[in-house]
Amino acid sequence: MADSSQNTIKYVLAGVSTIALCAGLWYLSRDDDVLDYRKFTKQKLEKLMEEVQLEITCIYARNYNLLLKLKEEDDYDKSALNQLRTLVNNEIRDKQQQVVEDYCFKCHPKPYSCGKKQPITYSQFVSWVQHFSDEEFIVKQGEAIAQLDEDLFTRERINHLSFDDEIPEELTAEKYLQIYKKIWATIRHDLWKDIQARKKELRVQELPEQEFNILYNTGHNNFENIRAETYSKIMDDPDISKEDARKFMQKCYVSNATISTISKAEG
Repeated sequence: MADSSQNTIKYVLAGVSTIALCAGLWYLSRDDDVLDYRKFTKQKLEKLMEEVQLEITCIYARNYNLLLKLKEEDDYDKSALNQLRTLVNNEIRDKQQQVVEDYCFKCHPKPYSCGKKQPITYSQFVSWVQHFSDEEFIVKQGEAIAQLDEDLFTRERINHLSFDDEIPEELTAEKYLQIYKKIWATIRHDLWKDIQARKKELRVQELPEQEFNILYNTGHNNFENIRAETYSKIMDDPDISKEDARKFMQKCYVSNATISTISKAEG
């Protein structure tokens, strides 16, 4: 595997800064956190890293589609890959941080189901991964993501990644797009209603930016609920959990986003 790909996966799994990645260095985190590995178990980490890997796979698939669109432009040149690299690095960093912020020892992988979150810090996450870095599941995930990195930035082609055997047969590309569009239509509609109510409450014609940001973030924090509710209605699956709705949608997106001949939406 190329050195750049190895450095990328070490960044992905250990949370190294973009500057360190670009320098081709992997700095081990400081041992600020002494973890109790009776609590921070291999089994719990394996479940968490499955989620991280799927999120990162979506990032590569989405940016592969962006690369294909750039190549359709007459003025495409290789320098665009440098911008794409920065975009991917930032997305991976932000997504890792989001997954860690959302993590709860008590109820993961069922988000927000316990009522009393037991969080971890990003530093603890890094130390946790490092402790089990030689385990087969970490090594295999690293190899898979490093291959995606090489495919995107060296080969400029990601071979079809199929999760068809892991998602409901009825969840087609067309159903995915229907759900996706309905999710964002719901978010926009709810935001509009919240804005109108808040403007009336404040007795203003135009909502201050700070107030808008609060409403936007509140609405976006409800994304998991909206996705599950929308999936449930369109797929006629009243028992779907939030984690399964997310997982099925992500896997459907990747399965279709790595087929360059179909119409895609960002997932």
